[in-house]
Amino acid sequence: MLYVIRHGRTEWLEQKRNQGWSHNPINEKGEVQAWRAGVQLRNQGTGFTAIYSSTLLRCKQTAETVNKVLGLPIYFDDRIVEYSSGTVQGKWKDTLGPIYDDYKANPEKYNAETHQDVYKRVKSFIDDLRANKVDNAIIVTHQGTINMLRYAITHDKWDIATFKDTRYQYWNGEIYQFELY
Repeated sequence: MLYVIRHGRTEWLEQKRNQGWSHNPINEKGEVQAWRAGVQLRNQGTGFTAIYSSTLLRCKQTAETVNKVLGLPIYFDDRIVEYSSGTVQGKWKDTLGPIYDDYKANPEKYNAETHQDVYKRVKSFIDDLRANKVDNAIIVTHQGTINMLRYAITHDKWDIATFKDTRYQYWNGEIYQFELY
């Protein structure tokens, strides 16, 4: 079982800015969310083995705060960072207006990652967890990456049509469980 946490809130999230690969710190609300997630996991009593975290600051801080409660080894991994949003990073989502659909349809035009790019790195991460028989691990990552983790666990090959049907909203500081095996 994987226990997946979306990082705590940040100021850019509050402002509805596209974060991408930015190293934004979690804010006070994000710290509380991370602490509560750690307490909830501790109270669950599962024998957790490790925490795997995105290398972006908001995830590192969330993982470290969760770990103040759990005391586990933490491994930071670039394969579970958020989608790169290229030249759209830092922009207010409300102001993207007419380019938003084009950005989503043609991310490479904006020096951003495609879904397939993200699938390849996330699938590599999942394959490594399986090869090493990792179980009861905590993953701290991002909204887009959680959607791709979920997809990569259940799909051995990339298919944009099936991916579009599997995207969900994941809330900051919340814990989601995914069967790995």
